[in-house]
Amino acid sequence: MKHLSTTPRCPLGRHIRGSSFTIIELLVVIAVIGILAAISIPNYQQFQTRARDGRVRSNMHVLAQGMADFAERNNGSYPRDAASTCLEGNLTFQQLMGGSWPENPYSKTALPVGWPIWPYNLIPPALANQGFCFLWMEPPAAGFVRNYVISGYGKGGKELLPIIRNP
Repeated sequence: MKHLSTTPRCPLGRHIRGSSFTIIELLVVIAVIGILAAISIPNYQQFQTRARDGRVRSNMHVLAQGMADFAERNNGSYPRDAASTCLEGNLTFQQLMGGSWPENPYSKTALPVGWPIWPYNLIPPALANQGFCFLWMEPPAAGFVRNYVISGYGKGGKELLPIIRNP
């Protein structure tokens, strides 16, 4: 009598073992995934921080372009504050900026733009929040503002390279 086996056979007559992984193989795969995650997550976080700081620098550039546009329409004088109106077109600085401020990349809210007093390096540390930009206006001489500094703050309130307009 021929012995009947319930185990499937391959065409060559050998028994086919179940197609499952051993515990060692699974542990090796989990360890490799853990090592890759440990390497990539900090790099990803650094990339996000650099990207957000780049957005702050971009916002600073947008503000500088708005300042240049305002000065072009206002006989070379820069705005004293966000409500300053230029001579040509009777537009305020904020209207020239499209009616709203750029977005803060850290909080995803409208970028708070401060107009503190001169000199620009006297900002209180409590105001140097990440994502903020400040427009420092030199006190006007003969009614005209000729110089300004735009400073922005990245992660942890670290000041980014300021944009200085001083002819």
